[in-house]
Amino acid sequence: HHTTVTPLLHHCYTTVTPLLHHCYTTVTPLLHHCYTTVTPLLHHCYTTVTPLLHHCYTTVTPLLHHCYTTVTPLLHHCYTTVTPLLHHCYTTVTPLLHHCYTTVTPLLHHCYTTVTPLLHHCYTTVTPLLHHCYTTVTPLLHHCYTTVTPLLHHCYTTVTPLLHHCYTTVTPLLHHCYTTVTPLLHHCYTTVTPLLHHCYTTVTPLLHHCYTTVTPLLHHCYTTVTPLLHH
Repeated sequence: HHTTVTPLLHHCYTTVTPLLHHCYTTVTPLLHHCYTTVTPLLHHCYTTVTPLLHHCYTTVTPLLHHCYTTVTPLLHHCYTTVTPLLHHCYTTVTPLLHHCYTTVTPLLHHCYTTVTPLLHHCYTTVTPLLHHCYTTVTPLLHHCYTTVTPLLHHCYTTVTPLLHHCYTTVTPLLHHCYTTVTPLLHHCYTTVTPLLHHCYTTVTPLLHHCYTTVTPLLHHCYTTVTPLLHH
């Protein structure tokens, strides 16, 4: 056993010792550089960040506590209130939506399959008619416009002065007639009406008497004179 371990230990020593020496001579300067560089940075971070963290803690902690004490009851209230409502909506609306889907979908499909051909038929039928109307009516309208517009303009320029003349002439005449004729008519009515009534009540009996008297005489004359004249 001694003869086996000793060579191994010697080999490890002769191999590992140079490696350790190399690591020491290489790593030690690196560690020293890191220490001299990183230590001031860490110290700066500590002296800067620590007050900020303390400020955040003293400021944010009360806010978080306030939010927790305020929001938690609200969330609990919302949960206890909204959850039943959502459950009710779900249990109520879901069957309705399913019913609508199973009912409306066939109707929509029926409408689509029925209305689409009708619309296509209307389009293929009405479009030519509209085009025909447009090509026919447009020239007529244009002709009417070009013909009637000058006539209307002529009428306006001719009739307007005449109407104005009539108004300025006839209005005074009508007013004069009204102010003159109205009293005359009223006078005639108040005078003639009693006279007519008197004539009616007087003449009517006379006419009746004449009729009842003269008619037999005339009949007698006719029956007597006619044979004589004939003879």
